[in-house]
Amino acid sequence: MSEASIELGSEGEKLEEVINFLQEFWRAEGLPEETAYPFTLSLEELFVNVSMHGTTDAAHPPRVKVSLRRDGDQVELVFSDQGTPFDPLSLPPPNLSDDIDERQVGGLGIFLIKEMMDEVEYRHEDGWNCMRIAKRIGDG
Repeated sequence: MSEASIELGSEGEKLEEVINFLQEFWRAEGLPEETAYPFTLSLEELFVNVSMHGTTDAAHPPRVKVSLRRDGDQVELVFSDQGTPFDPLSLPPPNLSDDIDERQVGGLGIFLIKEMMDEVEYRHEDGWNCMRIAKRIGDG
């Protein structure tokens, strides 16, 4: 089993740093590059959501922690933030049958995460929003 974690601010310019962290983990584990896509997209979605909506105080962006763990053929990502408590899994699924110009904004990213991952869980613990996502990648 391998693990790595990073903690940083949620300022928008930190997105590249957190994506690089994920890519470095993937390379260190020798995982096929194409299997990183659902994790990269999920991490970007979660980070951008916190960066844009995590607080009403722009002078004090929430802290973010990202933990990655590989156990055999399963990879787990835990994304934690100190933003306003919010369970994104409580959102109703987007109505994909509406015309794209008439659809309500928001909710598609979380929908995609739920579709791409094998496991998606949310909890609020000790002042942190914690989203756990996991997927079997078939290489282990």
